[in-house]
Amino acid sequence: MVRNDDLARLRAVHELVGDRYDELVDRFYGQLEAEPSSASSLPPPDRRAGLKRAMGRQFRELLTAERDEAYAASRVHLAEQHVRTGVPVSIYVRSFGVFEESLAGLLAEDGHALGPADQRALTRAVLVDIGQVLDAGDAARRRAEAEAEEAGRRVQALRAKEHAARVETLQRLAAAAEFRDTDTGNHVARMSEYAALLARLRRRRES
Repeated sequence: MVRNDDLARLRAVHELVGDRYDELVDRFYGQLEAEPSSASSLPPPDRRAGLKRAMGRQFRELLTAERDEAYAASRVHLAEQHVRTGVPVSIYVRSFGVFEESLAGLLAEDGHALGPADQRALTRAVLVDIGQVLDAGDAARRRAEAEAEEAGRRVQALRAKEHAARVETLQRLAAAAEFRDTDTGNHVARMSEYAALLARLRRRRES
């Protein structure tokens, strides 16, 4: 839980940032690009516009938002986006350290610095944020896995129905042939039995 005095300190930091959130995001991505382990996980520059806007909103929320149900819902939404797009958890957690470094660098240009109390407030807010997003991400992954499992069961059921329909079609064709020609009908039935027997023997050998 983020304390009220922490929220006040974070908002004071927000006032220092002012209208420079776009610059903060650019600084943030510049640092990520300089790290080989992070750079490989970033989308190409021509596909970052929407992501940069989202990061700017996230940084602003971190410093200004009330920690209420709306904020918790935004963390859930962020976690679900991470699950859908495959953002590694390690990159997400590391991004907060990069954010703090980027923020300190931006403020230093204007002669400001985060005091110890400000730093502690920011760290506590970041830890709460990480916990919320990771918990929501775990829940989103479990839902995705359950949905995939259910989809797999539906596919198997459809395949079973399709197989049954093919078998029934063959049986009807064999019956029709037998009606016209007993020898031909019996031959079709025998070949079906042989094929089924060979398939069972092959499965036993492979297992």
